[in-house]
Amino acid sequence: MVLQHIGWPTGDDRIYEIECLLPDGKAPTDPTKGVQDVTGFTLVWVLSAAADLVDTPLLEKRTGGLGIAITLADSDTDSLAAGTYYHALKRVDDGLESTGVHGKVKLTTTAAPAA
Repeated sequence: MVLQHIGWPTGDDRIYEIECLLPDGKAPTDPTKGVQDVTGFTLVWVLSAAADLVDTPLLEKRTGGLGIAITLADSDTDSLAAGTYYHALKRVDDGLESTGVHGKVKLTTTAAPAA
């Protein structure tokens, strides 16, 4: 499991890319080796107000494939207050459930443009 803290202003579009490494956890020196192919996996990325992620997720995205890109539209976070949240990317296939990435998300307010 990888700990990763991220952040962005509320109301911004964002693409959060995740590379899943093979179980040895080493970054590949050869770009064709070391990356876990997650094609066919059912992956869910959740954003939650609670560190244990047991409350109802505030945001949930499903993805899969060789590279994982969580696409967040500006409207996904428009209603969230600035502050600290928690995220996790989980594999949810029956019998193979696991958390690959987790950490804190720091949402900030978007500054209004100067007039």
